Amino acid sequence: MKKTSPLAGFVKTMKAEHKAEESPSAALAKLIDDFCKTTEFDAYLAAHAVDIPNYIDDRSQERLRFRASAAGKCAQQQAFGILARGAGDTLPRKVEVDRPARQYRALYNGTFTHLRWHMLFDAMHVAGIVTTLAKEEYRANTELELDGTCDRIVSFPYLGKPFTAILDFKSIKARYFDQLIGPQEDHRLQHHGYHELKYPFKIDAWVMLYENKDDHSLKIYDQPYDELVTKRLRKNLKAIPAWLKQVADGVPSDERMKLQLTTTWCRYCEFIEACRIEHPDLDEQRKRGSQDDG
Repeated sequence: MKKTSPLAGFVKTMKAEHKAEESPSAALAKLIDDFCKTTEFDAYLAAHAVDIPNYIDDRSQERLRFRASAAGKCAQQQAFGILARGAGDTLPRKVEVDRPARQYRALYNGTFTHLRWHMLFDAMHVAGIVTTLAKEEYRANTELELDGTCDRIVSFPYLGKPFTAILDFKSIKARYFDQLIGPQEDHRLQHHGYHELKYPFKIDAWVMLYENKDDHSLKIYDQPYDELVTKRLRKNLKAIPAWLKQVADGVPSDERMKLQLTTTWCRYCEFIEACRIEHPDLDEQRKRGSQDDG
């Protein structure tokens, strides 16, 4: 008899749980799949194409210090970004990042995928399949200097009652999609950032909707909010201003506090050279991170 490793058994269990009919994720996935099999979306899109600009980010909006959508990004990267938005010759110096054209096309594709999902949920709302409570609605938490717009907040039937969730859309490469057994960690922090924007109605869970770029299959995960993740988020939102104050006070880089790094963001980060000054062991950390990922 072939033995199953503990890890393989865990992965199998996780996959089974997220395929379970009784999960909110499975209920939402079925509503989406059933609707996509009809011709209703084509008809809705033809009649409402003028609504597409509603879902294009208005970058002229005045913003607070932190963005909820960036909550899962590298803390040092966020800090450098805040400095770069300031005045004068303060650190950091940006570097030109040579991104391949295919990556830009992938970003454009993500933008249009995002628009498609919004329009699809608009159509499902009109059809009475889901109820939209908010969509790309700007909100701010001045206490945390945090603001942002979550993709969507929807309510849908689950076990005979309405289930309300903050919903985020992502399209990802097949090789990353195939590895998913739950939401990515940066998306967990991102969703907790949205939750800190304090919407005026009860949220039952947060939901990540992942679409495979290759074959358009879906993985949808619902998760409850976790107080420990919220504490971690708030810790980052306090640590970054403390580091910024040390910079403003002229504390030398080798004496400043060290912010948390997420080395998977380094490849295309425009602050990489400034980060090497702040973290002399950056390349070693990146090497260790790639070994852990492998």
